[in-house]
Amino acid sequence: MIELAEDFVALPGGFDTLEEFSEVFTWRMIGLNNKSCGTLNINHFYDPLILMIDKMADEHFLQERYRNMALIELVLNVILRLW
Repeated sequence: MIELAEDFVALPGGFDTLEEFSEVFTWRMIGLNNKSCGTLNINHFYDPLILMIDKMADEHFLQERYRNMALIELVLNVILRLW
């Protein structure tokens, strides 16, 4: 399915959603795809994920250039504009 998509937007969901988001994001980091990966942060659902990504970067487990690669926005129009 990854091959068929142009870009990826994760809606709030469970572990399966987080796993799929992580896979697509990781594949972009290591160069297996060049597709945008974002989350729609409905009702601030992904705020803890934002904090975790920031913590990983602050502790040098995630390179700074990847910190902003994951688009986490409250409004879908913002994500679409950034792409």
